[in-house]
Amino acid sequence: VVIWWHIIYVYLYDEAKESPIEWGSVSEWIIGDFPHLNPLLMSSDYDKNILSLLYRSLLTFDYTKNEITSDIANCNLKNLWYIECFLKDNIYWSNGEKITADDVMATYNILKNSDINNTLWALIKDTTIENRAGVITFSNTVKDINFLTVLFQPIVAKSVLDNIGNKELYGKFNPIDGLYSWPYIIETVSYDDSLWIQKL
Repeated sequence: VVIWWHIIYVYLYDEAKESPIEWGSVSEWIIGDFPHLNPLLMSSDYDKNILSLLYRSLLTFDYTKNEITSDIANCNLKNLWYIECFLKDNIYWSNGEKITADDVMATYNILKNSDINNTLWALIKDTTIENRAGVITFSNTVKDINFLTVLFQPIVAKSVLDNIGNKELYGKFNPIDGLYSWPYIIETVSYDDSLWIQKL
């Protein structure tokens, strides 16, 4: 009995905790619909899972500390009527260019002036969003804790938003040519005909 329990333990837990290798890769095998990879659209859980590896937002949630923390910006959340977000210095797109306040403004302008994401539109339709010398400000007419959802919106590069049409804006993003801000980029997409599985 002891030997069998030991074998089961070794099988399940030996080397189960591993650290990622820098410049290594992670493979996601997708059964069903291919993820849209569009951070502006409402997302299902598996879309969110993949998008969270590719894009950053102003704030993030630290599950180890169980608290909201900064991602690409430090935001003052003491007053939900008026929120100031100061972008960090060491934030970059996957092509090496800096993430700027223009990228943040372009993302929120698309969301505010279109029906691409009705949930976020409802939260920011009456919000004044401004770029004040690199500081992103949100002025609200209503104090609503749900507004914090807006600060978790993945940011998309202005250069990407300026160069895509409505069809792609409201649909799937091209995975290979994407400009990403998180530690991962999409390198290859393949399809296994025998298993009906797409590999990302």
